[in-house]
Amino acid sequence: MANELKTGDTCVVWSESYADSREQLLTLPECEPMIEEYCSQLGFPSNPEDFVEYLRSYLTQVATEVDVLCANGQ
Repeated sequence: MANELKTGDTCVVWSESYADSREQLLTLPECEPMIEEYCSQLGFPSNPEDFVEYLRSYLTQVATEVDVLCANGQ
């Protein structure tokens, strides 16, 4: 349904009376001062290099766990 709404293949009658969520998005300059605090709250590294390494490590861990489950027939 979300895809159909995005592409215009379906619509919600009278939806024009609601706010356009795209107008509520923040620009990058508005977000940048909040990145450190946001990452801190989530327990993520705030600099790009460490963030990518964190995700790479996490995804590798999840993939390994899935491989083990699949190998055990679960």
